Amino acid sequence: RYNGPFSITPDGDLTFSKGLYLFGGAIRTISIGQRSALSRYFTLSFMNCIGIGLQSGEYYQRSGAIAIGSNAGNTIQGASGIAIGRLAGQTNQGSVAIAIGTQAGQNIQSSNAIAIGRQAGQTNQGQYAIAIGALAGQTNQAANSIIINASNSVLNTVPIDASGCFIRPLRSLSAPDGSTTGVGRVFYN
Repeated sequence: RYNGPFSITPDGDLTFSKGLYLFGGAIRTISIGQRSALSRYFTLSFMNCIGIGLQSGEYYQRSGAIAIGSNAGNTIQGASGIAIGRLAGQTNQGSVAIAIGTQAGQNIQSSNAIAIGRQAGQTNQGQYAIAIGALAGQTNQAANSIIINASNSVLNTVPIDASGCFIRPLRSLSAPDGSTTGVGRVFYN
């Protein structure tokens, strides 16, 4: 229940003075928080969006995108992208990408990528990449790779462009090539 001042714009949008905006008509956008879901540089492709939190979904939030948390999905959030957590999916989140956790998928998360955990897939996460756990795929995660991290240290794809599955911790055994580099790479026969 809201008892504060509100106004209705000529376009039929309902504006509350406490930072809650409900845009009606064909736009159907929900914005809670200062400068959230504004989609500055507005076009009709910015429809059915949700922005909850300070500056969430502020610039170029695309159709169907959801940004929850301070600065989540702030600049160029792709269509149907989901960013939940402070600074999650903050800059250049691709279409249908998912970032959940503080700074997950923060800078350049490619389309269809998934980052779950603190700083998972934080910078330059490739297309169809999956990063689960704190610091999983933090920097330059290769496209089509899976990283699962349950350690307290960064786990990235090694080499940088290697697709595959990387898991830490793993029980230590020699790789088929005889190496025991400890990079958390998974092998099969």
